Amino acid sequence: MKLALLISMVAADMKLGLLITVLISGCLSGVTIDFKVHGNLTCPERFKYTVSLWEEDKSDDDFITSYTGDSNGVANFKVEGEAHDGWFESHVEPYMIVEHTCGTTVSKYTCVCHKWAPTGSTIDEAVNIDLMNTTHAYCEECEDAKIQREKDSKKFEEI
Repeated sequence: MKLALLISMVAADMKLGLLITVLISGCLSGVTIDFKVHGNLTCPERFKYTVSLWEEDKSDDDFITSYTGDSNGVANFKVEGEAHDGWFESHVEPYMIVEHTCGTTVSKYTCVCHKWAPTGSTIDEAVNIDLMNTTHAYCEECEDAKIQREKDSKKFEEI
């Protein structure tokens, strides 16, 4: 009788230990989502552009990927990567930045942002922006994108 009670208590402790381990590892693992965005950028004149994907963090935002090109009117783009947020997070805060020269001098970039609501699900979306008539606006994250674009262009010049 005592042995059966002891075995029952050990089994209950093991189940509790397993449950606690699963809960802790689930909280610590964070979240990772696939992030795929494609679309068109339109401008009535020749323009250069960089489309970059980011994930917002409390400290520094995470750069995911970017695509750079130029166009005489309509530019097709496709960017994809993974967004990850760390411990105790159940969602990511993704956003896209479009830096472009439409409506400016060829060397002077301007910037617009597209933000998504925090999510724990895959993003696979088309985003089309008319750069001369857009509801998208400049955001403070544009400064981070400018630094990243300048860093990338220096790497390209060194090759």
